[in-house]
Amino acid sequence: MCKIARITLACFLPGLLFACSGKVTDPMKMVEIAAKHDDPHAHLAELYREAVLPEFNETSKGLAWIYVEYLTQAALKNNRFGFLPHTIEFPILDNETVTTEGSAIETATGKPCREYYVRGHCYVKNSYGTKVRLNIAVRMYSSSDKKWHPYQVIIKDPSKPKMFDKIVEMDEGPWRGFELLAPPDSLYTQLDAMLNANKKLN
Repeated sequence: MCKIARITLACFLPGLLFACSGKVTDPMKMVEIAAKHDDPHAHLAELYREAVLPEFNETSKGLAWIYVEYLTQAALKNNRFGFLPHTIEFPILDNETVTTEGSAIETATGKPCREYYVRGHCYVKNSYGTKVRLNIAVRMYSSSDKKWHPYQVIIKDPSKPKMFDKIVEMDEGPWRGFELLAPPDSLYTQLDAMLNANKKLN
């Protein structure tokens, strides 16, 4: 895991110095800010993640929801419950539909990925012509807002008893092909050295 983190640092930090001003992108600045925090190691990890991860904004939310729409339509084409995918209707995206939960590194490419949790609903007609509301929950990783890696997809019919409400269920586990994103050891070493130096000064 540390080796992967070092590769990520080498690939991304040189370009980070020229990134947008909303992020702390200078590694030394990250260390200095983290050293002043109540929980230095945790804050360093947070600063590092935000520096290397793709942006999370209205565009990324919209693209995530569009992908989930496509995923839901494809899933319903292969279900045994008789829903008609061509009748599916999705509501307009709202602020609570797409959130982020964590971060990872794609092991095949070394790219840092943001974890998205999409929770919403859609309406679709069944074979009897009745419109049914289906609840959707999808967890996935993305490194670029163009390539998505869903690892958990659950589509439920809330009108059914709880034991029989799942229409689609897929869960590959979050770490299949991914590793936890963490700062490289070198940043932690610099942070510890600064913390020790501050202790001596005090």
